[in-house]
Amino acid sequence: MKSRIFRVALLLFSGLFIVSCSPAFDRSLWQSVPVKADGNAEEWLSPFRIYKNGLEYAVNNDRKNFYLCIRARDKETQIQILRSGIQLWIDTTGRSHEITGILFPFHERRFKKQKGSGRQGQGTGDDQSNPGQMDQGQSQNRQRSQQEIFNIQQAKFFHEEKLMHLTGFKPPIGGQVPLPNDFGIDVSINWDTLHTSSLTYEAVIPFSTFFKDSLSDKDSTRIIGLTVIVNASQTQPGSGPGGGGGFRPSIGLGMGGMGVGMGMGGGMGLGMGMGGGMGMGGGMGRNDSGGYGESTTTVKARFKMAVKKGNSKL
Repeated sequence: MKSRIFRVALLLFSGLFIVSCSPAFDRSLWQSVPVKADGNAEEWLSPFRIYKNGLEYAVNNDRKNFYLCIRARDKETQIQILRSGIQLWIDTTGRSHEITGILFPFHERRFKKQKGSGRQGQGTGDDQSNPGQMDQGQSQNRQRSQQEIFNIQQAKFFHEEKLMHLTGFKPPIGGQVPLPNDFGIDVSINWDTLHTSSLTYEAVIPFSTFFKDSLSDKDSTRIIGLTVIVNASQTQPGSGPGGGGGFRPSIGLGMGGMGVGMGMGGGMGLGMGMGGGMGMGGGMGRNDSGGYGESTTTVKARFKMAVKKGNSKL
């Protein structure tokens, strides 16, 4: 009886292992006309993949550029993005390792205040200088309506200099970089005020800045790993690349159709999920952490690049 139970358990485990190791990936769509990173999603024809917290995204490419569009519809997620930024990680090996990264928006002034006070992270944007004041600021934040907090964060975003923090790109590209810049890396955020009031994030990243000058016909089988992280406000990344080895303490683990994520900072969480295209190789991991009831959202996906063969001009 025991041996039969053991054999059944072994078969179930083997089946799970085979499914979890399956090479699941999504397909990037060919972009016939170059995208302008202006925070306007109307030029995107690709279907957006909808996930939790109202976070949607689409990936396109041509031979020269990697294009990403993310939309956030609910206000809580938009506030997290404005406070903490979106971490975008690209892995040309087809895994979901944090290799080449962009943090945007990047708040230099807030980070300097946090660093000077001995606290890591960009914080919430409430310029508190000691723990007592911070507690008071947090209490005031809880009393504000979500719309009031959003209005404050949006106004700060519009008035601040647009900066991003880069890591893992080809030298000399790295560290704090203004927008626009001479590298051709362009990121923008804007709002669709006429229809859904959704936040739209667009990124245009030349392959030459992190991979090769141009995709070749052989790259039609190329799979690129993508990780998108929206941190809870109190788990905002610290010094960023070069000043601490990355944007935030994080661990990502998963195989095939299963994704597992862990996050640290104000709390620790673990998320597991299965499904086509999200997570490490087709699952989704979501990390829950503290901070005004917010949670850190992590999307891991793998995309097979699109290559229009026989057109060497693209």
